Amino acid sequence: MTPATGLERPTATGGSATGAPPPAGGHDRTEAMTPATGLERPPHTGGSVDAEGVAGAGGAEGAAGGRLGFVVPSGLYSDNGTGALRELFIERCRWEWLFGIENRDKVFPIHRSYKFNPVIVEKGGATEAIRTAFMRRNVDDWERAEDLATPYTRTQVERFSPRSRAILEIQSKRDLEILEKIYANAVLLGDDGPDGWGIRYAREFDMTNDSRLFPPRPQWEAKGYRPDEYSRWLLGDWRPIEELWAALGVDPARPEPAEVALEDWLFDTTLAAPPATSGPRASGASIGTRIPSSATPS
Repeated sequence: MTPATGLERPTATGGSATGAPPPAGGHDRTEAMTPATGLERPPHTGGSVDAEGVAGAGGAEGAAGGRLGFVVPSGLYSDNGTGALRELFIERCRWEWLFGIENRDKVFPIHRSYKFNPVIVEKGGATEAIRTAFMRRNVDDWERAEDLATPYTRTQVERFSPRSRAILEIQSKRDLEILEKIYANAVLLGDDGPDGWGIRYAREFDMTNDSRLFPPRPQWEAKGYRPDEYSRWLLGDWRPIEELWAALGVDPARPEPAEVALEDWLFDTTLAAPPATSGPRASGASIGTRIPSSATPS
């Protein structure tokens, strides 16, 4: 038993959480699911839950009807990386309980916004409905889980999240009724069918997933690029700001604001461009040519 939670700590051979309702068949075996059970281990894809570790936990030889109890982070029912584990629990097991508790009272020495979940799964068969509860804050609620549970059917899992099988944090049967109505009269964002939105998702570039698009530094240096004082990699005949300060007679240790006389034409709203000046810019159709407001392009 963990002193802070009152929940039974799963052993190497599996286990269930204290206060868990008895299994439907009346037995109370809590054997772990292992490779000997014939269940495949979902691949470990990172994230807050080790899917492979959950599926292969324990060393006892499981049998049909063996039960597994775990206390796991909420990523089990929401993360994309645990989708294979949810599919395993739904398709090849009887997923009995998913009871969500928020760590608001610091049951575990982690952030208060984190959520953890007693989960109970029975090996074999298929899931028809999961008894769920979410956002509970008192671990004693697990002792009266039956009074707080809302059945979340397999059909609803597949309807609300057909691809990843994520489970939504509903609070009551009324929530499910509202969701049913919404989904019955809407098209999913990810629907690829003829009635779908045709939406494609993208993300910004990053140096990990898109590293192939970012040649290594030596290649840029070989082409003549070098960083300026702002870490911008520049190519061409440019000079560091220190050289410019030296040419202007500016002491970088004692900078002084420059006095600049603003010319009247800067505030003339009838000008389309600065007036022409002497030199090359004053000849031809240069940017310094003044264009009368009545003129039109030829």
